[in-house]
Amino acid sequence: QMIMVGEQSGEVESMLKELAEYYTTDVDNTMKNFSTIIEPVLILMLGVGVAGVAMAVLVPNHDLADEYVRRFESAGVARAPLVSGIENAA
Repeated sequence: QMIMVGEQSGEVESMLKELAEYYTTDVDNTMKNFSTIIEPVLILMLGVGVAGVAMAVLVPNHDLADEYVRRFESAGVARAPLVSGIENAA
């Protein structure tokens, strides 16, 4: 419609410049809003990833420590040496 009005008035060039400015501003505003919205989402995704890596490291260590204690208890040792050493240090 804007181009048609420009053709009828003989101002096509100025009308096209006006449209270009409008759409440039519109795209700039949209991109600013998009980056504002996407930042918290990326931070949450990174947090979930870091938590996943932390769990992947800590859970096997916890299971390994439990297995260590179980093996010493099944062998008839009252306390596993490492565990009793930690308790005595505290």
